[in-house]
Amino acid sequence: KLLAALVLVALATAPCIAASFALYGWRAVLLVAVSVAAAMTTDFLFVKFWKKSDSIGEFSALITGLLYACTLPAGMNPLVAALGAVVAVTLGKWAFGGLGNSVVNPALLGRAFVALSYPFQFDKILPNIYGVMNGSGGFHHDVCGGATPFVTACTAVVGGLPSGLYVGKWILSVLVGNSAGLIGATSFLAVLVGAVLLYIKRILPYSTPVAILVSLFLLELAFGISGGKLGFEYSAALALILTASGAVPLVAFFIACDPVTSPSRISGRIIFGIGIAVTAFVLRHFTSAGADGIFTAVLFMNCLVPLLEHITKPKPFGMKAAK
Repeated sequence: KLLAALVLVALATAPCIAASFALYGWRAVLLVAVSVAAAMTTDFLFVKFWKKSDSIGEFSALITGLLYACTLPAGMNPLVAALGAVVAVTLGKWAFGGLGNSVVNPALLGRAFVALSYPFQFDKILPNIYGVMNGSGGFHHDVCGGATPFVTACTAVVGGLPSGLYVGKWILSVLVGNSAGLIGATSFLAVLVGAVLLYIKRILPYSTPVAILVSLFLLELAFGISGGKLGFEYSAALALILTASGAVPLVAFFIACDPVTSPSRISGRIIFGIGIAVTAFVLRHFTSAGADGIFTAVLFMNCLVPLLEHITKPKPFGMKAAK
């Protein structure tokens, strides 16, 4: 049953991979292939070293490689991506004893290593092969360092809407994927297709994604209205963009739902999701973390999972709480 679930999760990432190929071409597919190969090779070597039979673990390494690759820009050096995948499996999985013992999400741990060691690699955001749809509905081809929809939306919340910006077309570009960003974080619809598959198969818990998306939307809406430069309608539109763009959907539907590094009870998952949203909101608006705040938020909340498991543990009927 666990092996089948792992296979389905891998299949659910297919729409993201297909969208990345359609938007970025062979560079994105190469990065995914290198990341997966590095992750699975590292896992295979650990299995052989410890002489364990770990066929399920092979698929867990596949998923780690896929999700890790989805958090990278298509312009990243493949060798740097491979190094991050090795770190993800080594420190994120085997350093804690293998499958089922991870404390933090292995894919995000590998990404954090690359972000700290090679931060300039994350500036290599490629436009899609059609160009990047801007707010007025046109296309441009800024190859590297161009503003993503997330950055533009954050600026608009604080300083007001740029002139000539059509919010409706802007939202459409975020949903479809005609925008600059990470491999698995440019098309909300591609992520949603995979998430629906997992939900139908009862692999994806609804509580964590709903808690993250609803909490983050409400926080962004309140922040936009409180600024005084935008009305309710524009604040709601920007809140929707900041919730549906960037890596938020990928984190909400895939990464944050990792059963090993997230709470096992519904109440714990809701607190976990709200905690991710609040932490990401604070990091993206009041620190230099920006769009990467959502990844840091997940790692932070991963560390609090044992505490959440303790405080949400049900008390047997008729028993008094221990003093």
